[in-house]
Amino acid sequence: MKLKSVDYGFSCGNLANVKVRLEIKAIDRKSGEVFSINRETVVEVAPTEQIAGKKALQDAAAKIAERLLQKLVK
Repeated sequence: MKLKSVDYGFSCGNLANVKVRLEIKAIDRKSGEVFSINRETVVEVAPTEQIAGKKALQDAAAKIAERLLQKLVK
């Protein structure tokens, strides 16, 4: 799993926004073949940058996990 980038956006009053791009490369350990590459970009708004960043990472990871599980089940 690789955190590609985090962009801290504007603050409006007591809210901050964060844009996160997360990339995951799944590799078959036996053959070394790349099984899947997934990317997700999420923007989140919260009272602090830390909360927004954590929520954005959680959302991006959940979306990628859902897509990856569908490939694993096939």
